[in-house]
Amino acid sequence: MRAPLEAQPLPPTPQAEPPAAQPTLNAGETSSNWWLYLLFAGLVVGLGFVVLRRKGRAEPAMAAPVATRAPRAAVPTEPAPAPVAEPRPWIDLQFRPSEAGTNDSHAMIKFELMVRNTGDGEARDVKIDGRMFNAGTQQDSEIGVFFAAPGAAGIPAPRPIAPQTQMPYRGTVLLPREQVREVSVQGRRLFIPMVAFNVHYRWGETQTGQTSASYLVGSESDPPAEKMGAFRLDLGPRIYRKVGQREHRLKRRI
Repeated sequence: MRAPLEAQPLPPTPQAEPPAAQPTLNAGETSSNWWLYLLFAGLVVGLGFVVLRRKGRAEPAMAAPVATRAPRAAVPTEPAPAPVAEPRPWIDLQFRPSEAGTNDSHAMIKFELMVRNTGDGEARDVKIDGRMFNAGTQQDSEIGVFFAAPGAAGIPAPRPIAPQTQMPYRGTVLLPREQVREVSVQGRRLFIPMVAFNVHYRWGETQTGQTSASYLVGSESDPPAEKMGAFRLDLGPRIYRKVGQREHRLKRRI
């Protein structure tokens, strides 16, 4: 037979701590101590009210959020109409000499100048100025100074020039005899004149325009050839009625 097993002592089983005793009211306490609990609860409530009040004074009050409207979407506006350009005039010149000659006091060229408005606006306050020059080394500088002259000079046209119309202007330019520069060629004393024109005008409210041109004038052969002849001074006073012109490179149109 097996020896009976000896009973081994078991480790002590941990005992759960008894729950904390909850305060209970016995029947006898209900009748004698209830007012103490009410007083304690009142003190706690009052103390909490004081703490909250002090905290409210210490912290700044937050402003109530104000509802704002979302900005309206920008309504697209139509672009302003582009300003309409005012039609402007453009003056072109056509020069035709009819006579030329010299005498003891001056040199003379008679001419007809056709003033054409090829633009779309009316040319107003048109003033026409013409002058004679000596052909030579100083011609371009002298004509350039004439082109730069102010628009106040010149003879006023009798009327405005409407668009796509023209106005003939007849006149004579003179050069004092002492200002005539002679050119000697093979014993002949010659005179080679040039004529230049300035035409100033107004258009619109304050705009101004200018057309200037210059021409070489000479004796024209029949039929006309590439080159013209010079006017002779050694033959004394004389009038030439077969006169031609060639446009010079100096001109302006603004």
